[in-house]
Amino acid sequence: MSNRIAVMNAGRIEQIGRPAEIYERPATRFVAEFIGRMNFFTRDEKIVAIRPERARLATERPEIGFAVRGAVRHVLYLGATLEYHLTLDSGERALVEAQNDGNAPPFAAGSIVWFTAPAESCFGM
Repeated sequence: MSNRIAVMNAGRIEQIGRPAEIYERPATRFVAEFIGRMNFFTRDEKIVAIRPERARLATERPEIGFAVRGAVRHVLYLGATLEYHLTLDSGERALVEAQNDGNAPPFAAGSIVWFTAPAESCFGM
């Protein structure tokens, strides 16, 4: 990949930067969705964005960071990773990509869980 790239939308530059910068801190929702998958949550009239691989599932609410409760709709086993598709109590949908190291107990469909992410993995749009 190039040292710097530009993401364009309808002939207009949305963001220019290093690949890691664009992936980790997209400037707009379009850039976030163009460059990969992203969870979006509306909180206090602002949008919070979290990449699925930065999110975790927990049985209890953590004391710090972002946390919302929901239920596992279904689980996709992809070998090296597990994809958890959630419906949150708010009605929003969320995706968590978890590494399958063979040690973590998987959450089954129907499990009530907390979708969590450390503050440094969350950003506003």
